[in-house]
Amino acid sequence: FPSHDTASIKGGGGTIYVVGVGNDVDSAYLSNNIASPGQYYLVANYTDLSTVLNGIVTQCPSPAPSGP
Repeated sequence: FPSHDTASIKGGGGTIYVVGVGNDVDSAYLSNNIASPGQYYLVANYTDLSTVLNGIVTQCPSPAPSGP
């Protein structure tokens, strides 16, 4: 993600969730430049990924109902 894209998303009210997997992750860059504040997560391996993703899903607002 180029930083101008992330700034545009955040500026428009969007939230960017970032999950780093493993030890070879630039956590400082991802948490400071890509993720929305408080939305960077680091997991040791892919086995732990589902736990983090389930937590993120519970934070997301439900879509507005459609129709009359």
